[in-house]
Amino acid sequence: MQNIDNMIKDARTAMHVWERSDQEKIDSVVREIAKAIYDNAEKLSELTVKETKLGNIEYNISQDKRKAEIIWHSLKGKKSVGIISEDKKKNMLLLAKPVGVVGAVLPVTIPVTNFMANSMFSLKCGNAIIHAPHPSAKNTIAFTARLVLEALKKFNIPENLIQVIEEPSKEATQ
Repeated sequence: MQNIDNMIKDARTAMHVWERSDQEKIDSVVREIAKAIYDNAEKLSELTVKETKLGNIEYNISQDKRKAEIIWHSLKGKKSVGIISEDKKKNMLLLAKPVGVVGAVLPVTIPVTNFMANSMFSLKCGNAIIHAPHPSAKNTIAFTARLVLEALKKFNIPENLIQVIEEPSKEATQ
């Protein structure tokens, strides 16, 4: 359990750096997560079906690509940094602020899509994320995380902003 405590501590540190990012950088990173999954959907789908023994490759390819497009287009152009709106009559501002480290429990079904979506939503809002994959999808998610993090290197995101529990268990997830 000490490892999980360290992951949370490291994620908080990363989040405090990430929350100072501007909207352009955040949107570029979120787009890149979707692109990495979209561009590698075939390989990721093969890994998913081989490891989980669920679904079929064609469906997973379709799901990963479709969700990458849908989620990116739903987030594209939406403010998530600084002042979101202003009500001059009430003299009020709506400010975006991260809520903290997100813990995402990834089911064995369509784990890549879930990893992608949770990562995109969390980072868009300035949060760090720790993924707890289903044990039957841990290798697929480890590979997915490495692929995404490699694609994000060019953006110089904080280390530990996106993490995965390497040896998932009920205890670690709780």
